[in-house]
Amino acid sequence: MGVQIVLGHLVRAGWRPDDYGSVSYLVDPDFFDWQSTKLENATSAYASLVAAQERGLPCAIILTWENTQIGGSFIVMPSKDEIILSPIINPVLRSDHPLIIDFEWYLSRLIVALSCAGMSGLEIFDFAG
Repeated sequence: MGVQIVLGHLVRAGWRPDDYGSVSYLVDPDFFDWQSTKLENATSAYASLVAAQERGLPCAIILTWENTQIGGSFIVMPSKDEIILSPIINPVLRSDHPLIIDFEWYLSRLIVALSCAGMSGLEIFDFAG
């Protein structure tokens, strides 16, 4: 599945390309030069992601859940069947251990969308605390 199909499923599930009022995305193979554009330019950001993937490069976009501003960077790997999530934007922490990210919160909002998109893998890294 391509990045545009995956993003379509994620957006329909409730994830938004809203990074505090902008669309933040990465098409730099060194994962350094994040770009930002206005929300109304999301289509051009998606086109840049698709172009990067067509060149065999990983690409990334910041997505947040509905209107919560909880989210992270979603890295779509060139294999097109794996996503890496780094929950760096207002991460949800476990109530029983406030230094550990609540992975269930993220998984419950991702599993259906990613399985519908044909994804076979998801990695989440805990950088909290």
